[in-house]
Parts: sequence; C-alpha cells; structure tokens
Amino acid sequence: MQVADKEKQKSMDLAEESREKEWIYPSFIAEMFKGKFRWDLVHPFPLQDPKDKERGDQMMAKAKEVLERTLDPDKVDQTYEYPKEALKGLGEAGFFGMKISPEYGGLGLSQTNYSRIVAYIGTYCQSTATWLSAHQSIGVPQPLKMMGTEEQKKKYLPRLAAGEVSAFALTEPGVGSDPAQMKTRAEPTPDGKFFLINGEKLWITNGPDADILIVMAQTRPNPCWTRRAARCSTKRASRKSVRRFRRSWSIGKTRRPPKGSRWPIGAGSWACTGFPTDCCVSKI
Repeated sequence: MQVADKEKQKSMDLAEESREKEWIYPSFIAEMFKGKFRWDLVHPFPLQDPKDKERGDQMMAKAKEVLERTLDPDKVDQTYEYPKEALKGLGEAGFFGMKISPEYGGLGLSQTNYSRIVAYIGTYCQSTATWLSAHQSIGVPQPLKMMGTEEQKKKYLPRLAAGEVSAFALTEPGVGSDPAQMKTRAEPTPDGKFFLINGEKLWITNGPDADILIVMAQTRPNPCWTRRAARCSTKRASRKSVRRFRRSWSIGKTRRPPKGSRWPIGAGSWACTGFPTDCCVSKI
C-alpha cells in the first residue's frame, strides 16, 4: 500500500472510530435511506413549552432591536466588514452566552430557543448568525462545558458570556480539516505547567476578532494520554494580550471574498495564522 493510501486509510479509520456506537435516537433521514419511513419520529411535532417559547420570543425581539440599531446587512455584504458596534451590542445583550449557564453569567437558554434565535438572526444577517453559532458550537464554550474543569469554566465562561469572541483553529495548509493529518504539535514543558505549540493554521473561524481560541493540535504519546487531538485554548495576540503571546503568535492576513463575488456570508471572519516558534500556553 502506497503512503498516500495508508494516510487515507488512517483518516478513514479515525472517522469510523468516532462514530456513535449506540443510536438511542434514530435519524429520520438515515432511516429513509434504509427504505424505512419512520413517521413516528416526526409526528406529532413536539410543541415548545409556552414559558420557554415566551422567553425565546423576548430574546428574538431584543435581537431585532440590537441588529436594526447597530447593523446594516446590505452594507456588510457590500463592504465585507462587520461593525464592531454590532459585536459589542450583541455581547452586552447576552447573545454570546445563550448556551452558557447563568451560574457562569450566561442566559442558559434551551437548545430550542438557541436554534430559533440564530435562525431568526440569519434572516436579517447571515454573517451575524455565523459569528454567534461558531462562537457557541465549535468555539470555546461548548467543549469547555462538556470537558472543561470547574476551574476552567469559572475562568473563561463568564468572559465568553460577556461578549469575548471565541474562535476555532483546525484547518492547516496541505492538510485541510483532517485531524489525523495535523502537523501542529502541542508539547508539554518539562515542568508540566505549559504546552508549547508549533504549527500553522488557516481559515480560523472568527479568528481576526477572537479573544480566546480553541486550537486543535497533536500531542506526543504519553502513558497518561491517548493518541488524540488536544484541545488547547489561549489568548489572541491583540493589544491587550500578554507580551509573550505577541512574540510567539503571528496573525497573517484576514481572508475576505473578492470584490464583486457572491459569497453567502459577506463578513465571515477567517484568519491565516501561525505558531512559528514555541507559543507558550498554560494547561489551564
């Protein structure tokens, strides 16, 4: 088997290992592919609890007010620039903390209301829906809620709920979004207090304006770890960041669509960035 074929098989094996082993809730579409029309999975359609729906309606009305006051969606599509005042307004209104528990300063909305609100915002400005959904799905809050320590949650979730933007760094040059082929490495320091990250990332969603990133990297084999992609969060090298990060983290150019093109997301925020030298990141 050639090297390329081995690498391809390696990626396919990783994908297969990640599949859900037990399907507690069958998929309506998957069942249709099997020739089974599972009407019982979609009917009767579940109705939202009236009180929960009322809260969602209130947040949708607030979203309408914030967006109409701070954002012109046509201008966003024409200029490919997203106004800072819109991000600030959305943060102050709590929209960056929709899925974060009130215990950590978030709104603690139900998944139904979160989906309704993001869908509604998308009807006004799809770029805004992308900012918010990336922040709360592939960004830092969700994996932190699922796998973070209590110390990490108390440190980061209140900041994220208050409007600090999170980003997701997976894609790499020549690799794409295949975790099995990632070249970025996260090596622990001898004292075990930090990780040193070296590598290069492309198409970091929300990257240019993010305060906290989730970075996918390979870790070296260790008796205490499984061989997996490590999720490490750190601060962006902005004016407010610690100097050591400014020295070790370089932000490349922000990617925008060509003038005159018809992209579905006019002001999606993606960055080319790199960790060309040892980027020191605390484990916490």
